[in-house]
Amino acid sequence: MARTFLIDAYNLMHAVPELDFASGRFPACRRLIRRLAAWAAGRSERVVLVFDGATPPELPPTGPLEVRFM
Repeated sequence: MARTFLIDAYNLMHAVPELDFASGRFPACRRLIRRLAAWAAGRSERVVLVFDGATPPELPPTGPLEVRFM
């Protein structure tokens, strides 16, 4: 059975300065989705990114990355 990575989006965004959360929540969300989608593309594990808030406008392609908004 493959592993599943369950990632808390906002905790990760605050921990990674390159995502520049201070420039705005939705731009940072899109940057995080693009980075994790690229990372997930090369993995056999399931990768789920969970946001506890509103869906940002204009989501980038997510590829194999599962993105959930709660």
